[in-house]
Amino acid sequence: MAVLQNMTTATILVVALLSHVTVAHVYSQCELANDLKNRGMPGTIPDWVCLIFAESSYNTAAEGHLNSDGSVDYGLFQPTTESKVAALSVGS
Repeated sequence: MAVLQNMTTATILVVALLSHVTVAHVYSQCELANDLKNRGMPGTIPDWVCLIFAESSYNTAAEGHLNSDGSVDYGLFQPTTESKVAALSVGS
C-alpha cells in the first residue's frame, strides 16, 4: 500500500513538474535536487536526479527521437506522447 501511495505521489509530482513548465529551463544538478525536495518528491533525491540526467540532461525542453510506435518523448522524465503522464500534463 505504501509503495502504491509513493508511486501515486510521484506521478502527481511528475505531472506537476511537467505541466507547470512554461519556459524551457536547463537545471543545474543542485537546483534540480532542491526543486524536487521542495516539491516533496518521495524517494531518494539523488536517484531521481540521476534518472532525470539520463533521460533529459536536466532540460525541461528535451525532446527525444521518434519512437517506433510514432510517439515522442518530452521533458525532464521523457514520458512519451502516448503515456498517461504526458496526456495529463498536456491537458493542464
